Amino acid sequence: MQKTVRNKLIRALVSAGILLGIGLLVFLMLRKTWTTPDNPMEEADANASEMYVVSDNLAVDETILSDIENANIDNAGEGETEEETEEEPEEEPEPEENPETPPEEQEETDSVLPQVDETLADPSSSFVTLRNLITQHDPTKAETVAEEGGDGGEGEGESGDEGEGEGPGEGGGEKAQSHGDARTIDLYEPDTSVLFTTSITNCVVTDPDYPFTITLTEQGKKLELISMTLDFNGHKRPTDFSDAVTLNEGPNTLAVTVRFRDEDFNLIDAHTDVYIVEYDAGEAPVDPDQYRLVVYNAETNEILTPGQTVETPVNSFKVIVVATKGDRSVNPYVKLNNARVAGNGTYNLTDLHTGNNTLAVSAGTGPKSASQSFIINYYPGTFAIDFRSKTADIHGNVIRSLITDPRMFGNEENHVWEAESEDFTFNASCTQRTGLEKIEKFVVVKDNGMSQAEYRYDDGRDVTIKLSGYKQDTNTRLGTQIIVFFSDSEGVQQHYSWSITFVRKYTPANRMPNVHVAGMGSVINESPHEIWITAADWRGNELTSHNFTVICNGTEVELWEILPIGYGYMLYLYDGRNDVTIIVRDSEQYEWRQDYVVTYTEETQPCVINLKVQADILGLDPWIDEKGVEVAGGQTIAQVMEDRLKVYGFTSAATAAPDDRDYFLARIKKEGLMAGYGETFGLTEEQIEKYEDQGYEIRPLADLNSLGNQDITTGSGWLVTRNGEFIGRSMGSIKVQNGDRIEMRYTLNVGRDIGVDAS
Repeated sequence: MQKTVRNKLIRALVSAGILLGIGLLVFLMLRKTWTTPDNPMEEADANASEMYVVSDNLAVDETILSDIENANIDNAGEGETEEETEEEPEEEPEPEENPETPPEEQEETDSVLPQVDETLADPSSSFVTLRNLITQHDPTKAETVAEEGGDGGEGEGESGDEGEGEGPGEGGGEKAQSHGDARTIDLYEPDTSVLFTTSITNCVVTDPDYPFTITLTEQGKKLELISMTLDFNGHKRPTDFSDAVTLNEGPNTLAVTVRFRDEDFNLIDAHTDVYIVEYDAGEAPVDPDQYRLVVYNAETNEILTPGQTVETPVNSFKVIVVATKGDRSVNPYVKLNNARVAGNGTYNLTDLHTGNNTLAVSAGTGPKSASQSFIINYYPGTFAIDFRSKTADIHGNVIRSLITDPRMFGNEENHVWEAESEDFTFNASCTQRTGLEKIEKFVVVKDNGMSQAEYRYDDGRDVTIKLSGYKQDTNTRLGTQIIVFFSDSEGVQQHYSWSITFVRKYTPANRMPNVHVAGMGSVINESPHEIWITAADWRGNELTSHNFTVICNGTEVELWEILPIGYGYMLYLYDGRNDVTIIVRDSEQYEWRQDYVVTYTEETQPCVINLKVQADILGLDPWIDEKGVEVAGGQTIAQVMEDRLKVYGFTSAATAAPDDRDYFLARIKKEGLMAGYGETFGLTEEQIEKYEDQGYEIRPLADLNSLGNQDITTGSGWLVTRNGEFIGRSMGSIKVQNGDRIEMRYTLNVGRDIGVDAS
C-alpha cells in the first residue's frame, strides 16, 4: 500500500516537473519572440530619435534608464532573473534589433540627434543610395563601416565589451560585417548642396548673435540622418536644423558637417566650405553706400593684407572674399591674371603659372568702391620655366609644359596643333625667388629659318603669332619653333624650344584651290577609266600631283600619266555604285574636296554633246557647229568625230582606227573645201608678219579640197579640246561623256595661236 502510494507520488512529481519544464521552455521561447520591449520613450515628451544613441551619449539620468529594457543600453547583468541565469544550451547570439552607433561615430557626433522625419529614422524605410548623386569624393579618406563598428577584442567575453570578447564589437560592427564594401565618403561644396543647404554666408554683421538654419534637400531626406556638427572657430559641437552662435569680435569661422547613411550602409559626410562671419562691434555708424572688402586665406583663415605676396607650392590657391555695401553682403569681382574667376564667397584660383600671379578683388564702382590686389607666388620647390597656350585646338588640347630639370635646358619638345586658324596665343613664365630669374625674350622661327621674329617679354602678357601653314615634307623641316630665352636662379642665361606643327582644319571660300576634273561622270561604261586633274592655289600658282589625293572605293589611286589635259588617274570600278573622293591641298594646307558617286555599267546610255569643227584662225566660219546632238554612249571622241564629219560630207585621213589609242587625225577632205579664199585665206598682214617673226613661212595650199597637217606652216594641224581643255592625247583613247563640249580647231603654231600649247 505504502509502496503504491510512493509510486503514485513519484509519478505525480515527475509529471509536475515535466510540465514545469515545458512551461519554462515555452516562457523562454515566447520571450525570444518579443519584437520590442516596453519603451518609456513613447511618452509625449520623449524624443524618438534618442532610441538610436548609446547611453554614454544620452543627456538624461542613467538611474531612470536602468529599469528600461533597451537593446541599446548595457546594464552589466543587473536585474537578471533566476530563469535567465539557469544553464541553457549555447546558442548563436542574435543580432540586436536597435544596434548602437559605432564608437567612432559617438566620438565625432557626441550629441543627441535632432528630431528627424520618421521615414529617415525608421530602419525599415527604403533609402536611396548616394552613388548616383556624388560627383566627386576622396577615396583616400574612405573607411569601411565595419572598421567603425568596433573590433570586439581578442579574449572571451560578451560581444561589444571593451578589450575582450570574440564578438563583433559594439553596435554596428556586426551589421557592417555583412556589408564589407561599405565605406565613408566625403562630399564637399558645391556637391553638399544636393543633400542640404545652410543660411550661413560670408558676411560682416554688427550683432554678436548669429542665427542660422540647415535644410535637407529632397535627396537628403531620402537618406538616413546620423548627425549634424558645427565647427565654430575650430571647436566642434552638435547642431540642429535651427541654431545660433555668439560671435567673437572680428572674423569668425563656421562650417557644417552632416552625416548620412545610404541603403548600402555607406556613411556620407557632407561638408560645407569654411564661412567667414565678421562681427564688427565698432560704434561708428555704417555708411550704407560704402563698399568694404576682406580677403582671407581659405587654408589658414588669415586676413590677407593688400599688396601682400603669398607663396604656394602647388598651382592653386583658395581665398574667401567678404564684400559688403553698408551692412549688406554684395558679390565681389575677382580676377586672376586679368581673367575673371567665378565663385560664391569662396574662390579657387586654379592653374597658377610659375612665379608671380596677380589677384585683383573689387566691389562696387565710384568713389565709395573698394579694391585690393595681391601676389600669389607659385614656387614648385625649384627653378622652373612654364610655357602654356592660352587657347585650345579643335580637340580641346592645350599645351601645358613645366620644365624643372636643368638638364633639359637647351632642348626642344614637339607638339601638333590642329585648328581652324593659324593664330596661336601663348605665354611663358618662370619662378621668382632670388631676384635673378627672368624671361628675356621670345624668338619665333618658321619654315627652317625662312622667317624669324623676336618678341620682347612684356611683364607676362600674352603673345599672339601666326603659325606656319606650310605642310611638312621629307625634304624640308617646316613648322614653327618658339624659343624662350631666360635667366635661371643663379642668373645663368638658358633657353628652351617648343616646336609646333600646325594642321589646318578649315579653308575659307576665298582661299580654296581652283580645281578642274576631266573625264568624271555619274555613269561610266568602261573600267578602268581615266580622269585628269588640273588645279591652282588661291594665288594662281599651278599645283601638281604632290597636292592631289584620289581615293576610289577606299583605296588611294596612284598617278597614271601626265598629259597636257592634266594629271591622269586610272579608276578601277566595280559593277554598280563606286565612291570616288578627290582632295586637292595646296602648300599652305588650304583644301578643296569633292565626293563623287559613280555608277559603272556596260549598258551604254545615249550622250548629249556639243560639237564644233572650225578653222577660225584663218578667218573662216565653222563648218560644223552642233548643240545638243545625241550620240551613242561608249564611243571614243574619234568615233563620234568621224561619224559627224561623214554626216556633213567630209572624209578623213587618220593613222589608226577611231577606237585605237594610236589614232591621229591628219586631215579632213571635202570637194572645194578651201576654194575661193585666196592664197592667204583670211589672214591679215599683221598676223602674217607675226608668224614670220616666229619663224613660220605662210605658203599656199597644194590641195584646195583638204586641210591638215603642215599644210600652211610647219606648225599647222588639227587640235581637239574637251570642255575647254586640250586633251593632249589620241582621240581614240577618250570616251565621250554626257554633256561634253568637243571642239576640233585648226592651228598654224602648234596651238599657241588658239590658246593651246601643244608643243
